[in-house]
Amino acid sequence: DIPVALVTDANSVNINADIYAARTVLRDLGGIDPTDIGRQLGNKVSASWDAAVAAVLETAGIQDEAVTLASMNLGDIFNAVAAVRAGGESGQLYGVLGTTMAASLMGIAMASNNVAGSQYGAEALRQGFVGQIGGVNMFQTSAMTATKGCIFSADAFRIAMFKNVDLEIARRAEAVGTDVVASLHAGVGLVDASRAVTLIGS
Repeated sequence: DIPVALVTDANSVNINADIYAARTVLRDLGGIDPTDIGRQLGNKVSASWDAAVAAVLETAGIQDEAVTLASMNLGDIFNAVAAVRAGGESGQLYGVLGTTMAASLMGIAMASNNVAGSQYGAEALRQGFVGQIGGVNMFQTSAMTATKGCIFSADAFRIAMFKNVDLEIARRAEAVGTDVVASLHAGVGLVDASRAVTLIGS
């Protein structure tokens, strides 16, 4: 008979959820486009959430990969990929870079002789899109520290979404207007440190 593989929760991780919210007052006097209120509240909530996710990406990983921004090259990305793959991860990898690190990668590595004249290099320089490098889908964000980045698999981190974005409206007479509150109830946490590498630029 085939041996039974027992499933355990020994590696379970608790993720604490927080409330990310923003509030404004829509005055009775008018002069404000309600759709603009929704957009601004949404941006405030998403900025807070992005910052929380970026904070986890910056501090969690099997190891830190030191990157010299002035001479950043594709080898820095490949070294991080190798560290994750060495742990047995074979799935899709993702990379999130701070703005300075992304600029160094684009300005130095993408403009180097290794990719000069290639279709990929030309497209990267033309569009300013970090693109896919070594099988890693690369993104950049202002939410992360500008000189940091993270290479990780989908199983390295998890989001616990207890409640999607809510929009609540309540009359507030003392403000001669209406309170508009947008909120998100969610959390993010590291599940498997062996599937992520933090890039630290200097």
